[in-house]
Amino acid sequence: MANGGAANRAAVALMMGQENDPAVVVALERALADKNPSVRAAAIQAIALGGNPTMAKDAEVLNGDKNPPVRLRAAACYLRLSSLESGDRPESSTKK
Repeated sequence: MANGGAANRAAVALMMGQENDPAVVVALERALADKNPSVRAAAIQAIALGGNPTMAKDAEVLNGDKNPPVRLRAAACYLRLSSLESGDRPESSTKK
């Protein structure tokens, strides 16, 4: 994922989040350290969408990122993955 511009790396990170493969996990973890904040944000979003609760620790690392949008996505990712780990599910807002 090191080749290509930041936009390409970010797009690849988002697409990879749908894969449940150890090599993808490694690539996303590398993307979390990318110099470009768009790539870090895309990687953490992909991790959140992937729904693997064991990756919540990766979101914790980015809670201290210098880029506010990255921190925001990291916090959202952490909350989502932590809730999946604990078995909490949001209640439906369409109750009658």
